[in-house]
Amino acid sequence: MRFFCTLLCVYLLAANCDHAAAQTEQKTVIITPLVSGVSVSFRGLAVRNTGEAWVTGSGGTVIRTMNRGRTWQRVNVPDSDALDFRDVELLRDGSVVLMSIGQGDASRLLRSTDAGITWKTVLVNAEPQGFFDGMAFVQDGQKGVLFGDPIEGRLDIYKTGDGGATWNRLP
Repeated sequence: MRFFCTLLCVYLLAANCDHAAAQTEQKTVIITPLVSGVSVSFRGLAVRNTGEAWVTGSGGTVIRTMNRGRTWQRVNVPDSDALDFRDVELLRDGSVVLMSIGQGDASRLLRSTDAGITWKTVLVNAEPQGFFDGMAFVQDGQKGVLFGDPIEGRLDIYKTGDGGATWNRLP
């Protein structure tokens, strides 16, 4: 966990650097370990700005900081204790999309439009052999892609054009 906190700190510091770093003058970077207070396997990380970051992991864990990691709050995702959140995306419009992994319907996407106060399940993997692996959104936060393990030799890919509210499986 200490490694993860150090990694998160480096990421937040990098997000805070301005274009002056491209100049030739050297800067000193101080790495400070952060303590989340949560002991699970962390898997997902998303940073919205220099102060806000979300981290996801096993046991339905979702935590976030709004103050550069000084304090962390657990985000309640109802009925998620058995889920393993592997990915989290913070979209430009303020939406948050979580991806859980596992065989079949353990792979799912949840979406919040109110900073994690409420959640809606927007996609559940209907393929018993399916297993979601990752997702990404383009800068506008509207177009995104989700990919999973191949099923019967065919790539399992979904796309969205509305910020993750709906998903369509590609043929």
